[in-house]
Amino acid sequence: MKRRLFIALTITALLAACTGKRPGDEIYSPVNQPDITSVAITDQFWNQRIDNNHRVSVIKMFETWEAEGHFPDPKVIEAAGYILLTEDDTLLRQLADRGIERLLAYVLPDGHPRKWKDLLNGEMYFGGHTMEAAIPYFQATGDRKILDAAIILADDICENFGPDKRRDISQHEEVKIGLLKLYHFTGDQKYLDMARFFLDERGHSNNGRELYGEYAQDHLPVIDQPEVVGHAVRGTYLYTPLAELAALTHNTDYIEASDRLWEDATYTKTFLTGHVGTYRDHEDFGEAYELPNLSCWNETCASIGSFFWNFNMFSLHRDAKYADMMERLLYNGILPGVSLDGSKFFYQNPLRSFGGVERHEWFGPNCCPPNVARLFASLGKYIYATSGSDFYVNLYISSKLDTKINGNMITVTQESGLPWEGTVKLTISPDSPTRFTLMPRIPGWTGDSPMPGDLYHYMSKLKGESIVLVNGEEVNARHVNGYISINREWRDGDVVELLFPVESRLVAANPKVKEDVGYVAIERGPLVYCAEGIDNGGSVSDIVINTGLIMTPAMQPDLAGGVVTLTGQAGKASRDKASNGISVSEISLTAVPYFAWAHRGDGEMAVWITTEPEKARIEPGPSLASGATVSSSCGEGTLADNYPGGDVPSIAKRFYPSSHSGSAGFPVLYDEVKPVSSFDGSSTYFALRPAEGDEAWVQYSFHTPTTLASTEVYWKDDRQACLSPASWELFYLENGVWTAVSTTDSFGVEKDMFNRVNFEPVTTSAVRLKIRLQGQTFKKGELGPPDGNYMPDDMTWYETGIIEWQVYAPGEEM
Repeated sequence: MKRRLFIALTITALLAACTGKRPGDEIYSPVNQPDITSVAITDQFWNQRIDNNHRVSVIKMFETWEAEGHFPDPKVIEAAGYILLTEDDTLLRQLADRGIERLLAYVLPDGHPRKWKDLLNGEMYFGGHTMEAAIPYFQATGDRKILDAAIILADDICENFGPDKRRDISQHEEVKIGLLKLYHFTGDQKYLDMARFFLDERGHSNNGRELYGEYAQDHLPVIDQPEVVGHAVRGTYLYTPLAELAALTHNTDYIEASDRLWEDATYTKTFLTGHVGTYRDHEDFGEAYELPNLSCWNETCASIGSFFWNFNMFSLHRDAKYADMMERLLYNGILPGVSLDGSKFFYQNPLRSFGGVERHEWFGPNCCPPNVARLFASLGKYIYATSGSDFYVNLYISSKLDTKINGNMITVTQESGLPWEGTVKLTISPDSPTRFTLMPRIPGWTGDSPMPGDLYHYMSKLKGESIVLVNGEEVNARHVNGYISINREWRDGDVVELLFPVESRLVAANPKVKEDVGYVAIERGPLVYCAEGIDNGGSVSDIVINTGLIMTPAMQPDLAGGVVTLTGQAGKASRDKASNGISVSEISLTAVPYFAWAHRGDGEMAVWITTEPEKARIEPGPSLASGATVSSSCGEGTLADNYPGGDVPSIAKRFYPSSHSGSAGFPVLYDEVKPVSSFDGSSTYFALRPAEGDEAWVQYSFHTPTTLASTEVYWKDDRQACLSPASWELFYLENGVWTAVSTTDSFGVEKDMFNRVNFEPVTTSAVRLKIRLQGQTFKKGELGPPDGNYMPDDMTWYETGIIEWQVYAPGEEM
């Protein structure tokens, strides 16, 4: 590995104790991050991925954007800068230089900044990312072209915006991050002041501007916002600089807002994998405890934003819980977003799939691939941190670091067995005996809960204990904010060994997470596991596991580059034909790390598996509905039926090719799966999207004349594009004429319940639900259906859904 003269980002790291809002909360100035050139990652697990990131992901992104004649996303230029800091690559340098020429033609047309007219999205977003990209690229190459452009952009922003100037702000929050990076690099206070102005101005309309609303976290002043709301990526890109400004300024309002928003996100709105983002509509956080497994959005960029946010929260408070979240996000929220070979990516990351979900080489908004690329290329920055005489080990990744503590050069060599084994060896080699405090993190997964807060908990205790050895002797070191604190005079060759118990355990969710009640997940060490159909007889939604499940680990070297799988005895539910009850047979369950799923073809997948046979998805029992032939005015639930006119864009042109609302074919109408609510984003439903107008119908046709006296409908309403209907009626076929049933009951459109209608008995060959839909108006440029993409024109969208529809003979009940 080549070493370069590195112009370091200078961050003051003086310990500055300050009174926080709660006892025990200490506030600090930002930590020192190591230079990229001072860290050599030697980890077998990570080096394979880092190398593919360089030689496949980054190269292919540059080549694709060049072939399209488009400027590259600045994030991939940032990734190139980090790579070139430690390795010469002529091809990468040439691709990046040509890409920079095209980027600068956009951000500096005719050599001058734009007039900052497009504040909704593009100009300041690309401006901020250009600032971020410029620094490592200049450090690596010495070429000032992109750095000078970034400074021109930042200076122009400072000249035109401010308390006595323009007070309108960009909708996207990225520019604050870029300005703070330039502040650290140049030391110019005006960049920090401008980042702070943009933060403080958010949520204020005293200059007469129209607020962007909750979508862009612009509904209230940031320091007054009680919870995380709106677009999840934009949110994390706001909370990241908020936490950094809190550490830089020690502003009490910033600190309290950072803590409040982090707790809301982590304690109520974060998936087990670390992902955030519940809704496909506007890619929003969702409500507290609203964590659907099938229709969840979980954008990869949001996980990366959360990673940066948690790092800045660690920098603010020096608490290991934030590094715990960084680790969880890295392995379970970010790593699944890219294939092992670095060629394909996920935009969304569902925790349940019935098939039809795969990574893609290219898709509409290609923001996630370069975001993954820049994080992997800069991973060495996040393993360690220093502050005065404190040396933090946040991530257990085999590596070698050269740094200074108390004026002395120190080499730290880490040998880590994670994520598979819990052995970590730290060899300390100072130039001369040096006293400092080594602070290795105690992984949160060795405790009682996978994450801070009570959103999830382990269902059993670990059998083993964590052990700390210094030069072969066990020590009882102090624990400080989740770190092991070892203060001593370190000498050349001192060795610290950390032995963490890595055991498989079941996880249960807080019962407020309705869709996970009666389900458990499997973890081992830092990894969330999942079951895939390919390993479990083709299906996983019919698997039932016992809460006492014991899993046996085994390394599978030929699977996804080598992973540890887990096997154990579980059950497979099925319909007993004789009794019409549920039969459970014993099977061997295989689980794989969640990051490794979708590498072996299409199929089912589930992170959460039921412990209750009644919740397993099996063949429905015999009913009038299941024995009927189904038809509808809106097709059969195919992908083409989701699009107006059946015009399905190609994968490359679809904005979100891996999104899944949960809509499916006719059998879901009578599958007897009881939903937890009309929102239920873990179950399937039948979607009705009329090609024109606001009416639709769905019909059951019977093979012989059938007598009916009641019906029940459970409506889908995801509070996004698919809404419960305005009204409906039931018709039966009488002498070839559709006739309304006679009833005094109302045709209910209530949510979260079965809407039952009793009527005068009829004998018929067919019944039809005739439905009038609610319309939603979307304006050109807004995010809207069917893919959640930007609308090309104004549109009124009509969509409803049926989770369950049953019909009954006289005296029959569901």
